[in-house]
Order: sequence, then C-alpha cells, then structure tokens
Amino acid sequence: MQEETEIQPVIAEREGFRKNIVRNTFYNFLVFIINRIGALVFTIIIARLLQPELFGLYNLALSVMLILLTFADLGVNAALIRYISSAFGKGNKKKTQAYFAYLLKIKILLVAFFAVLLLILAKPLAINVFHKPELFFPLVISAFYLVLMAFLNFFESLFYALQKIKYLSIKEIILQIFRIALAIIFIGFILDKVVGTMLGLMIATFIAIIFLLILLKRYYSFLFEKGSEISLKEKRRILRFLGFLTISSIGGVFFVYIDTVMLGIFVQPEYIGFYRAAFAIVMSVAGLISVTNVLFPIFSQLKGKKLESAFQKSFHFSASLSFPCAFGLILIAKPFINLIYGSNYLSATIPLYILSFLIIESATGGIFTTLFQAREKPQYPTKILLIAAMLNIVLNYAFIVYFIKFGQIYAVLGAAAATLISRYYNFTALAFIARKKLNIKPLTQSILKPLIASIAMLIALVIFQQLTKLVWPVSMIEILFAAAVYFVILFAIKGIDMNEIKILLKSLLNPLK
Repeated sequence: MQEETEIQPVIAEREGFRKNIVRNTFYNFLVFIINRIGALVFTIIIARLLQPELFGLYNLALSVMLILLTFADLGVNAALIRYISSAFGKGNKKKTQAYFAYLLKIKILLVAFFAVLLLILAKPLAINVFHKPELFFPLVISAFYLVLMAFLNFFESLFYALQKIKYLSIKEIILQIFRIALAIIFIGFILDKVVGTMLGLMIATFIAIIFLLILLKRYYSFLFEKGSEISLKEKRRILRFLGFLTISSIGGVFFVYIDTVMLGIFVQPEYIGFYRAAFAIVMSVAGLISVTNVLFPIFSQLKGKKLESAFQKSFHFSASLSFPCAFGLILIAKPFINLIYGSNYLSATIPLYILSFLIIESATGGIFTTLFQAREKPQYPTKILLIAAMLNIVLNYAFIVYFIKFGQIYAVLGAAAATLISRYYNFTALAFIARKKLNIKPLTQSILKPLIASIAMLIALVIFQQLTKLVWPVSMIEILFAAAVYFVILFAIKGIDMNEIKILLKSLLNPLK
C-alpha cells in the first residue's frame, strides 16, 4: 500500500511530462505551419508587386543580410535553449538570470559588430562585388533589419527554453499579418520599392519583439533583475559549446545562401528573382510536408529497435508524401508559376524543374540530422555539412561560369543543379554514416514504392491532360486526380496500408491527443 502511494506521484509526474511534450510539440508544429504559410503568401504578394528585377534585388540584399545574421548568432540561440532550460527546469531562477544576462551580452556584441560591418561593406558590395549600385540602399537598410531579426530570434529561443511555445504561435500570427500589410503599404508609398519592403519587415519585426518583451516582463520579470554572475568555469563551458556550434553555423549559412549570392555576381537581378521564386515554392511545399520538427523529442526518448522502428516509419511517411509532390510539381511547373506569380515569372519554370527534387531531400534528409542530434552525435552532420557546403560553392561557381555563355537563364539552371547535387551528397553521406555508426537505415521499399507510384502518377497525369486539355491553368481536378492515382497505386503495391491511413487520419483529426 505504501509502495502504491509512493508510485502515484511518480506516475502523475511522468504523465504531466508526457502531456507537456505533446502540447509543446503541437504548438511548435503550429508555429512552423503559420510561418510557412505566411512566408509563402508574403513571397507571392511581394514577387508580384516588385516584379522579377526588384524581387531579385530584394532577395540578394536579404541573402547577404541572412549570412551575416548567422554569424551574429554563432550558436548563442542554441546555447540559450540548452542552459536556460536546464537551470529553469531545476527551479534555479538565479542561475537562469545569470545565463540570460551573460548570453545577452555576447549577443549584443556580435550583433553590433556584424551590423556595423554590413554598413561598412554595403557600398563596396553593391558596386565592386555585385556591380549593382541600386543595391546600396537595400543593404544599408538590411543592416538595421539584421539587428531586429537577431534579437527576435534570441527572444524566440528564450521562449523555447522556458517551454512557453504557445506564445510564439501568437507572435508568429502577429508577425505574418503585419509584415504582409506593412510591406504592401510601404511599397505603395515609398519610391524605392525594395527599401519599402524592408522597412515594412523591420516595423513588423519590431512589433513582434515588443510583444515578446511584454510577456517576458509580465511573467518572467526576474530575468531583467540584477543578479549574480556565472563562474569563469561556466563561461568557458559555454564558450566551448558555442565554438562547436559556430562551425556548424558557418557551414550551414554557405550551404543555404551561397547560390543566391553567386548568382548576384554573374547575372542580372531579374534572374535572381526567377531563381528565388522557384526556390520559395519548393521550400514551402517541403516545409508543409516535413515532420522533422516534431521528431526530436520522440527520437530522444527511444533506443535500440524502438528508435530504428520510429525512424523507419518517419522516413516512410515523409517519402510517401514528398515523392508525389516533387514529380507532380514538375509536370504542373509552368501553369503553377503563372498562377501564383504571373506571366512575368514564367522563366522561373526552368530552375523549378531541377529544384523540385529538393522536396524529397528536404523532407527526408532532415530526419537523419534530427536522429544524430537526438543521439547526441551532432559532430557527424556538422562535418558532412561543411563538406557539402564546400562542394556547393565549387559546383555553383563551375556551373554558373560554364552555363552563362549560353544565356543567363542557363546560369540559373546551373545554380539549381549545383544546389541539388550538393544537397543530395549531404543526404547520401548522412544515410551512410547513420547505417555505419547507429546501425539505422530506411527500408528500401520506403524509397522504391513511392518512386514507382509517382512515376505511374506522372504518366497517368500526362494522359489525363492530353484527353481533357486542362493544361492551362492548373486545374484542381488534375491535382485531385493525380493524388487519387498515386495513393491507389501505392496501396496496391503495399506501399501503405489501411492501418497507416487510419493513424494519419486520427493524427490530423486529433492533433492534441
């Protein structure tokens, strides 16, 4: 009887912990979905208002800013989550405040340095590197936007550390609504439309920061009180942690933005606009079907066969959704571009044919990275990412320089091919290391069966288009027909069963259970 009395609080604690994980996972997913949908809507509206040339300039300035923004972080946000969550979870408010104060000082120094650096480099970058004098003012504005974005990301990480993710979903709604509305207003009233767009983004970001600060001051005012400093030993431990994350950050930033920056050196702004328009579609689709953001807490709690089973099911689910999206997007690329961006962006169809296959890599490759992080082996994806980043730089330069002699749109095609190759190298290397170090691999049928069903879907859709002549614009009938064909074939070749369909439907209908 006494043992039962002692066990009950433990069970209640575990149940509360489980509910907390589920609740935070749901809110994290909600933040992610709002961000992706808002970003897609914003991109479509801005692309139409700016048109290819100005849209290209905007993306080039933004890419330069985001590269320096990554350097202005250098792992501080991740360190904030790591150390604040540990101290706050133990109820140690003094240590929580000390960690916050120390990391905030580091953040201020980094942000100030890189914002000033961008201001100094704005003119030489615009004139001597990109040969686009009109890029100067957008780069200057980007320096101030960098400051706001850096602190927004910092305070977002703090809310993750405090496990108050529900507030971030509200913040995300505020940010998306204001940045869309303000960007439209400023584009209409300011002569330089690119600068107007960025001013709208800055004010929206500032409003989001104020919202988070109000919540912190109201519920966690102890963070802003003067407290004790952490020991020199603790500072060294944090700095070592930041050093490792710095390497990963540097590799990641070049991996993500180098294609846009290198295109900015060799082609006219409108061609950058075509490339980023295609890239935005691909990343939006990949983001909407990705499940990696909810896998970390699951993988962290499992070991052995249970972990392998969870990984294989997650990979199978992602592959089953990403393959048809990639193949289907290829076939409807041209009418889809025309539908969402307008006829001025039809040249974006060319890179979209190549970039569509990134949907598969983005949706499934991230599962490997999450797996390594959950098993406390982040060194493997970090090393592979650095190699992939170097490969991306070399291939981008080689392909852009070679293909540009055939025309600037072919240089864009070369950048797309370089990005695809380097990302699939990253994917393949991660899969190889996961099998070697963790003895975990995806099932062969999780790749082959979705591939077979997607090819069959592609053939069926071509025939359907020829018979119905519904090629232009994109018809919802075509999309529904393609989806039906894919899942019927996938079910027929046992690539998915009724139990998986029931679990999927149950998850969609009851996300909080």
